[in-house]
Amino acid sequence: MNPAALSDFRRQALPVREALRPGSITLGGISYDGALSIRSEPITNEDGGQRMGDVLTFRLPKSRLATQPAERATLTSQGKTWIINTVGGKELWAAEWIIKAIQ
Repeated sequence: MNPAALSDFRRQALPVREALRPGSITLGGISYDGALSIRSEPITNEDGGQRMGDVLTFRLPKSRLATQPAERATLTSQGKTWIINTVGGKELWAAEWIIKAIQ
């Protein structure tokens, strides 16, 4: 697949993801709609051990949030507070932010 086709595919996939997994987060006092999933995954503790914990993954088009969310910032979703662990989509060509947060 050439780069233009791949970019077009990614743009078209955004509304499909939102339709299949609708959800919202509140970040900095502003509510954003996007594609949301929460699942249990192994999380590495600071001491190197692992535990099972809930991980929130939220996909948000860059057209709705122009600046990259800060890692370690807090957000709320489904009445719970989450801490942003990683942010994907930092590349200039990326059409969305992929926010992963833990409780």
